[in-house]
Amino acid sequence: RLKEGSDSIAFEHEPKLRDEFLQDLYIHAQSGGFRDVFKKPHVLAELRESLFDSAVGVVGDIVSEVLITNIVRKDV
Repeated sequence: RLKEGSDSIAFEHEPKLRDEFLQDLYIHAQSGGFRDVFKKPHVLAELRESLFDSAVGVVGDIVSEVLITNIVRKDV
């Protein structure tokens, strides 16, 4: 979630945000975050914190929180 009126800032930085988020997801996967029951609250909290830190690093304090609205694991 963004502070009111700051959507345009996020859209300007969307490519960098996507890149940072993807890096966070790869790191989370490599550290075992998607093994077993990956939707446990503490596991999602760690991922959410990492995504939040990345978002703040890109766009600053306009970010108030990160909401994970959908997450799917594909076992191959």
